[in-house]
Amino acid sequence: MILISQVSVIRLVLTGLSVIFVHSPAFSHPQAVGPNPGPLSLLSIIRESNPFEEPTLNPQNIPCREEPIGLGIPGFQPGIHQDSVFRMFGFPSRTLPGYWPNTHAVSYDLIPHQVSLGFLFDRQSLLLQQTEASFAQSVNTEIILGTLNSMLGCQLNEEIASGFQQVWQGQVRRYSFALGHLNGAIEWEIRPTSSGNQPAQRVYIGIWQKGLHR
Repeated sequence: MILISQVSVIRLVLTGLSVIFVHSPAFSHPQAVGPNPGPLSLLSIIRESNPFEEPTLNPQNIPCREEPIGLGIPGFQPGIHQDSVFRMFGFPSRTLPGYWPNTHAVSYDLIPHQVSLGFLFDRQSLLLQQTEASFAQSVNTEIILGTLNSMLGCQLNEEIASGFQQVWQGQVRRYSFALGHLNGAIEWEIRPTSSGNQPAQRVYIGIWQKGLHR
């Protein structure tokens, strides 16, 4: 459950480490400087299709390991060491002081205008405290669910998958949940465009250690 209020959500990494209300425009990311994703190009998972297709939860279609090996769009669960993230993605797009004492944040514009990832680490232990991802409507929902499953340490269940579906299909603006030692939120966010076109929508996922948001 979000600990700020019923009408706000903390997007600490992907929106500039500040408290953003759900009706406020989100932060625009710089261009990524990380490594080439390799032969399984992340761009190959983006497809032109119905942006509101119904997601499914099929473990056989969503392989998951507690520490990702690079298939799909990897998600890292809280508790993972910073070195694991850096080995996967390389130098981050940006690094900033964390919102809470003794934390620092990094973010990656993994696929420009499509997929961004953010991480909040403890400065002393370098362990991940909060993990975030945002996805454009053109990203396959199976890929998003696979990333969400990885962010949860391979603990994605039907209830959380259903909550994601409700947000994705526009039935609810935000879905909050608790799972073991983790809290999380899924919601649509509105991002301004530099070209002056219609604002872009992304689905935002944030997962953090219980007790972090004090």
